[in-house]
Amino acid sequence: MTPTADTPDHAVTVVLGMHRSGTSALTEALMDAGLHLPQGEHLVGSLASNARGHFEDRRVVDLNSWIMGRHGAAWDQPWPMRGVQPSRRELRRVARLWRVLSTEGTTVMKDPRLSLTLEWWRTVWQRTGTRVNLIEIIRRPSQVAGSLQARNNMPEAFGELLWKEYVEQTAINTAGATVHRVWHHDLMQEAPGVLRELGRSLGLSPDLTSAPGADAEPGLAAGTSVDPALQHQVSDRPPQLAEVREFWAALTGTEEEPTAGAEEHPTSAAEIQAEYSERRAALMVPGKSRLGRVRDRWLDRWLGRSVKRGE
Repeated sequence: MTPTADTPDHAVTVVLGMHRSGTSALTEALMDAGLHLPQGEHLVGSLASNARGHFEDRRVVDLNSWIMGRHGAAWDQPWPMRGVQPSRRELRRVARLWRVLSTEGTTVMKDPRLSLTLEWWRTVWQRTGTRVNLIEIIRRPSQVAGSLQARNNMPEAFGELLWKEYVEQTAINTAGATVHRVWHHDLMQEAPGVLRELGRSLGLSPDLTSAPGADAEPGLAAGTSVDPALQHQVSDRPPQLAEVREFWAALTGTEEEPTAGAEEHPTSAAEIQAEYSERRAALMVPGKSRLGRVRDRWLDRWLGRSVKRGE
């Protein structure tokens, strides 16, 4: 995708969404359509759980993790981020990194943690006059929870609560802004159409990556990198927690009954969170706080050198 005549060049498209919701697939499709994410040493590579790659900048991930860590939060412990206001020190770091990223020509950003730290980035973008396009991708909570269980051995009930918190904080942090919503199912089934609609909504025009044949539809090449065969969680079962079912129903406008024969989860949301937190604390590596301080100093040094070099 390329900017149209009335679109400022200084713009960034931000992909928001819970982990395991298709943010990587959507970002890759946007890159195929012409948006730019610098390649090289800072690009998070592929893993068994993301065979095609994550399509996110490690510097953004590290900075978001640092911000969250300062407030007692982590990717799987997002609750402490509610109501937090950016400090001047945190905003300086975001501003420094954005200066680097914009110099490198970044026009698309993705990290699920951005759903939690967006206020920091939006503040910097507003100060620098950067035009921001916000896209949120949402996947069925039971599929997200199943994927987290397979990847992280995370209890599915906790995965559902985690999904709900990310979606709620995304709504809070995008208040007053235009957000273009993409449903994971639609992206998997009709990626070219989703990309064309996004192009129209964002004021971008899909690039033709190859000359279409006589019967080909213009712009069809955009989004063809999305491979539905890579999704392993395809269950349409309703969420097992009543509060998540109600939230999903409000979000989609459709009510779903619990799976026939399934019993309501006997544990409350607070108990589920507490149990997971205890389990997580038992697995934490001793000296984590010291490692955090080392990464803190590394970020300061790296950002300082990058700005001085004009990177």
